[in-house]
Amino acid sequence: MAKLFIKLWLFLLATSFGSFQIQTRVFEWTTAQQHQERQRAPFLTTTAELVAHYMRDIPQSAWPAQFLALEGKLTYHTEIVALSNLQSLGISSETIQRIRDGEAVYFQDQKDQSITRSIGCLRIGNSEYAITSALPPYQPLLLFRVLTPRTFAWLTESLLYGSAVLLWLSLFWRDLKRVMHAAGAVGNGELDSSLSLSKGSALAPLAASFNQMTARIAGLLRSHKELTSAVSHELRTPLARLRFALSLSADTHAPDQRDELIRNMHRDVNELDQLTDELLVYSRLDRDAPPLQLGLIRVDSWLPRVIEDELAASHATGIDIPIHLGIQVEQVHGETKYLARAVANLIRNALRFAKTRVDIGVLATQQGYEIVVADDGPGIDPAFHEALFTPFARTDQSRNRVTGGCGLGLAIVKRVAERYSGNVQIATDAHLGTRIVMRWPTQPVTATQKAMR
Repeated sequence: MAKLFIKLWLFLLATSFGSFQIQTRVFEWTTAQQHQERQRAPFLTTTAELVAHYMRDIPQSAWPAQFLALEGKLTYHTEIVALSNLQSLGISSETIQRIRDGEAVYFQDQKDQSITRSIGCLRIGNSEYAITSALPPYQPLLLFRVLTPRTFAWLTESLLYGSAVLLWLSLFWRDLKRVMHAAGAVGNGELDSSLSLSKGSALAPLAASFNQMTARIAGLLRSHKELTSAVSHELRTPLARLRFALSLSADTHAPDQRDELIRNMHRDVNELDQLTDELLVYSRLDRDAPPLQLGLIRVDSWLPRVIEDELAASHATGIDIPIHLGIQVEQVHGETKYLARAVANLIRNALRFAKTRVDIGVLATQQGYEIVVADDGPGIDPAFHEALFTPFARTDQSRNRVTGGCGLGLAIVKRVAERYSGNVQIATDAHLGTRIVMRWPTQPVTATQKAMR
């Protein structure tokens, strides 16, 4: 809002400055012309005086011939005028009386509202005639013959501001049509289309939000398609095992074999239940995550319970790996629900592949917080690090389907980290195992704050 106001204000300021310059130049030119006319006034009266003094000593009958011989040598237009005709020049009675008294007078003969003529006049001795010396009629700009200066100023500002608004609206309408075209393309299913506007455009923030929206929609549709395909594949295996176990149980009469089949079916049901739960969590984080409800939460209020639950679950499957906990910070910014889910997935993943121990650390850094989960398992090929954060991703045989899991654990961890404007990184070594670090800042940026930037 502030940037848009400043741009519009500067645009109007430039328009006002342009209007000021135009009016200043025009009025300066007009004033200069009028000043030049006033500067010539003494020359007019001097010329009239010279001619009047010359004619005063000549008989009146010889004036026409002498004046005709003298006229070609004069700079200004000079005439002999009867005193009785001076009133027809628009001269006031007071000025005519001054001329009759022998005073050299300068006046302006205004033929109409726009055209004037500067005249110098002096009476010839005691005669009833006077000499007039005049400049050519002064004609101001044609514009000022039609408009008064005040009307010209108003009209100039109106035209300039109107042109400025028209230019501004034209640029705005051009960008708005691009937005409408891009929105229509997205409505027709062209999700790969993007909206490109100049950084100085008033709609640039809208274009950025629009591109983020289309990218988000395209990503959601792509994720939906991938999940639909992957879920159908993931569900097929436990369902096939259940169907096979049910068919075997119908033909099995031995109690031991029947009990084993029932235990296998329970494991398959638990796998389906876990898969459904992980899918719901991932879908909630990926599509319609609730608003951030950040607060300072004590680490010891939820992390020990998560570790206890995961150890109990691993003991039930025959895994007996100790967990070593190191807490260097008492409180972190976050949400208990999602942090517990992310850490539980990291612990569950580490327990499956650890040989002798799992280490967990919670610490504060200059940038924010870190949760580190490390195991001493076989490690992961670095080529698979990025792929592990994709739903249902599988790596090499050292971490395959046999070890359990539904392939959504690290994908959920990544979504939780991104929810807090953070990230997840994997460091692995064939001899030291795998170390997964989840980082997020002290004050995560909300989606609304990102859109306002």
